[in-house]
Amino acid sequence: MNLAGSELHCLELAIYYQEQGHEVLLASLEVGGEIAAEMRSKQLSSKLISELTESDEWDIIWTHHISCFHAVHIERKLKARHHVHGVLSVTEPLEAPPIPKDLAPDFESFLILCNSKMTLDYVKELIPSTIDTCVFFNVCREPSGRKGVFCHDECNPTNIAIVSNHVPYELRKLAQRARRFGTSVDIFGLQYERKRITQEFLSIYDVVISIGKTVQYCMAEGVPVFVYDHFGGPGWLSKQNLERAEYFNFNGKCTRNKRSARRLWAQVLDGYSNSLSELEHFQNHAMIQYEISSQIRQKIPNSGYLKAHQLISDDEQGSKIAKHLDYLSRNTRCNKVKTRPFLSKLRKEMKKIKRSVVGFEQ
Repeated sequence: MNLAGSELHCLELAIYYQEQGHEVLLASLEVGGEIAAEMRSKQLSSKLISELTESDEWDIIWTHHISCFHAVHIERKLKARHHVHGVLSVTEPLEAPPIPKDLAPDFESFLILCNSKMTLDYVKELIPSTIDTCVFFNVCREPSGRKGVFCHDECNPTNIAIVSNHVPYELRKLAQRARRFGTSVDIFGLQYERKRITQEFLSIYDVVISIGKTVQYCMAEGVPVFVYDHFGGPGWLSKQNLERAEYFNFNGKCTRNKRSARRLWAQVLDGYSNSLSELEHFQNHAMIQYEISSQIRQKIPNSGYLKAHQLISDDEQGSKIAKHLDYLSRNTRCNKVKTRPFLSKLRKEMKKIKRSVVGFEQ
């Protein structure tokens, strides 16, 4: 398996819990590839879900993807004091909410986590209102202090990192242009140098161009970040566009504004000095909103007095959920069909807001 978003998210959670002295097991439908090597390097235990038994009892079972939810709760019927399921996208079929809206479940200690406010709004429209939900952002750590907030060159950036698994043409051309002006540019992603990106690693760069969780790493580490990828993006993260960019999980869709390499390079240079002045604000925001220990303390239930239990103990409800999950897995377009009305409504609201916001694009 690749070092993709959901795999890295699970890895970070596992590392944190292990550091806190907990026994942690990473279980999946298959284990291998780059992520397995990372797990071994951190001495994390792993198993196939098919190897787990009903007699196993856990404090928390934390699942992602409908395929794993089905394997854990329908096939294996695993027991825990608390059950948590994470949703990391509004368009990826595997990230569809696992419980159908027309069901009236009476689950004990079940929580659905959403990686952004947009994802939360989407999930709430598709699940029963009785299920608890909250936003659990992509996580970050305390800054490493390797470079520091105020240690960047205030004239022009000398080294840039582009982090993307889908580098658009204009960013490839931007890299060529920047190199002609003497600026070093490294590109990381599936088609380029493959590497696990961490906060500490990003701290060596003057500018990072990326979207998603890499943006939150940069905010936490005090690294100037230019939000742009294959969907476009607002460009320099600023106090003015932070709230909207965060709503969309920093995926660039808050500003679907594709630009030429020439214009992007000009914006990188023109906005660099101002971005340095806002780094401390972003770092404070990241520590409040994204820092892993703070999020887990505030949002994840303690084991408490509850006995370990199966999430879905009612056979009739289990049958309905199993049919729902089977339909989702066999019809990969169905999640996009369900998502379409939500996204259509959202785009209309975006247009209204965009017209009313001055200086939205930096």
